[in-house]
Amino acid sequence: DFPDTATVKRRSTDADAYICDALAAAVKENPDKVDEVLKPKRGDEIKVGDDLTIKVLNDACFDKSANYGNNTCVMYKAVTPGESVLFTGDMGDRGDVLLCDEWFRNEISSCTVIQMAHHGSNGLSDEFYAAIKQKKACLYPAVRWIYDNDNGSGFDSAHLTTLHTRDLVRKWGCIRIYKSADGRKLIE
Repeated sequence: DFPDTATVKRRSTDADAYICDALAAAVKENPDKVDEVLKPKRGDEIKVGDDLTIKVLNDACFDKSANYGNNTCVMYKAVTPGESVLFTGDMGDRGDVLLCDEWFRNEISSCTVIQMAHHGSNGLSDEFYAAIKQKKACLYPAVRWIYDNDNGSGFDSAHLTTLHTRDLVRKWGCIRIYKSADGRKLIE
């Protein structure tokens, strides 16, 4: 559920705004590869085989947020026979607003594998993560320099909050941490 490039440029400073139009063009130019385009809505459930259901936890929000590009994210819950995985995308402070929704709060509370929002830096609040009861594993979609908060001058030399998030994860006692920086992993 992406806005067009002009809307993104008007409402945010995101340099990657052109990607919205590129995605729309790719879908239009490849009808043989795209069966159906779904605009996810809160409460939708997408069944993927017998052992996986994807739940849509919120609607995309296109308000005039100061964090427009990130707060338009839709969060997903992947439910499997073993664990439930929360995919937070790049969600920012709007996550705290979503916590006011009892259904949403109940859905995230049972997730045990959490994708850390916005690469683990400047994403969701500590209070948001506290609403998740049992965190067994954390997924960091972050390259090494983001994970280490390194602007090229060494560890903790950048302006990111990744190290705070890493401290938070340690306080939870979460010992299974997977980072994009380490390459592809199969989690069983």
